[in-house]
Parts: sequence; C-alpha cells; structure tokens
Amino acid sequence: MRKVFDKFTHGTSEPLPFTYVGLKMYREGTDLILDQDHYVKNMEVPDISIYGATKMDELLDVQGQKLFRSMAAKLGMLCQISRPDVAYEAKVWATRYGKATKRDLRDVCKKMQFLKEETTRMVYPDLGQVKDWFLVGFADASLQSVPDRIGSVEGQVTLLANKVTGRACVLGWRSKQLDRVVHSSQACEALATLVSHGRSAVHQDDVAAAVRHEDTGRP
Repeated sequence: MRKVFDKFTHGTSEPLPFTYVGLKMYREGTDLILDQDHYVKNMEVPDISIYGATKMDELLDVQGQKLFRSMAAKLGMLCQISRPDVAYEAKVWATRYGKATKRDLRDVCKKMQFLKEETTRMVYPDLGQVKDWFLVGFADASLQSVPDRIGSVEGQVTLLANKVTGRACVLGWRSKQLDRVVHSSQACEALATLVSHGRSAVHQDDVAAAVRHEDTGRP
C-alpha cells in the first residue's frame, strides 16, 4: 500500500481489522476479507401487514411509497458494495419510485430478508508480484429488459488477475440502464462492451499503471 499512499492523496491509514461505513475489513492469512454482514443483519425488514386489505397490484399510499423507496435504496447500496447478484433487481425497483404497488413492496422486503440470511463475505487473495498483474473485463446487456420494455440494462465486471498463478479478485462491477435506446441485441451489447466498460477498464488500467509508476501514453 505504500506505493498507493505515495502516489495518491489520502487521509489517515488504519491497521486491520477496522470498519468503515458499514464495511468490515480484516485478514485471514495472506487474504484480505471484506464483508457487510453486521450491517445487513442490523437492517430491519418492515411489517407490511398494515396493507393486508390492499390488493397486490394496487398503488401504495404516500407512506407506503416512502417505505418502498427506503428499502429499494438500501438494496441499491448493497448491490454496489457486496451483492452484485441483486443489481438487476435493484435497478428495476429503482424505476418504480412513486408508483410502487403492494407487490413491489412485498418483493423488495422478501429480497431483503433473503439477503439477511446469507453472508456478504468477499475474499481478496494475495496476487503476488505487481509486474504479473493484468486486467480482465466482461460486459453484457439485455435488450429492452426494464418493465417499460423500452430501456435496456447493461452489466460489467472487472477482475485483477495474476498471469503466472492464475489467482484473481474482483475490482468492481456495475449495472445501469443504457443511455441510448437500441433495437437489437448486437447494438445493446456493443454499447455495453465498447463504450461503457471500455471507459471503466481504461480508467482502472491508468490507476494500476500509476501504482507501478508506468506511463500508459494516454492523455
């Protein structure tokens, strides 16, 4: 980490283990472990029995919309930090703000209860020599997959791997609605891979090069 501290402006550095904004970091042998288990377990799943007389596809009242928005936002935060597997659902629920039904509230509460029963543990292994590192990126998209059947959603993941040992760890992931309306799967996936993920991969490569004190030649 000393090279990172020397290259980039930073605040304080703390020894492991420590917790920051709900994320716990600690070591097991040479592996770095991150998890949000304590944070997720303390999340409260609301009692929606007060909507027992409400039909499943009926719009919620103002208080119900506020409750739904709070739960959906929490899932949106989790999917960005420790649970990429719920990224698509979080994206869809975000489109329901202000027009959520009892069914939407029920589903988001069930998902939160499910997440509370699983671990968010992420393992980052020792990747060895920096000179052997390389980036691996994947991107995909689904055509017209949001509820309005117009917008498309893309997903991407970037890994840092060691070309000698084959060990790897996930650097980051993202799921978002495409900025453009497309009419074919080919165009949808091209935008996700070449435009969105391409920009992210170039940025991460620049950061890695800066840590290695290398010049990429890019402006």
